[in-house]
Amino acid sequence: MIIVGAGPVGLLTVLRLGQAGISTLVLESHHTLLPTTRAVVYMPVVIPVLRELGILDVVLKNAFLNREGVTWRDLDGNALAHLPLSSSSPGEFRGVLLFGQSRMNALILEEMKKYPTVEVRFGLRCGH
Repeated sequence: MIIVGAGPVGLLTVLRLGQAGISTLVLESHHTLLPTTRAVVYMPVVIPVLRELGILDVVLKNAFLNREGVTWRDLDGNALAHLPLSSSSPGEFRGVLLFGQSRMNALILEEMKKYPTVEVRFGLRCGH
């Protein structure tokens, strides 16, 4: 199987394919993982996916868990609105993980080394 792009979605897909023993090649046009951050928040819906892939613990060690919520403020620092993220149900995960995309990509790439059926090749473009 061939996956185009070594962003978090492509790498998470390849990680799962590697865990299933499926030979997979990732083609990334850049010569390395991009150090830029285009995404920083992972919503609660992602937690079961990270748990199933076996990387939730390492992500939690590296990410900031925001359970307080998000507050929008005016220029003077006065609260304008608040979106709570907490839950009163015991054991229910409520919050968001703050973790830069470049750091997430590096973590996934490191985890992929456990699976010999997957390979990432940098500096290769598809199309044209």
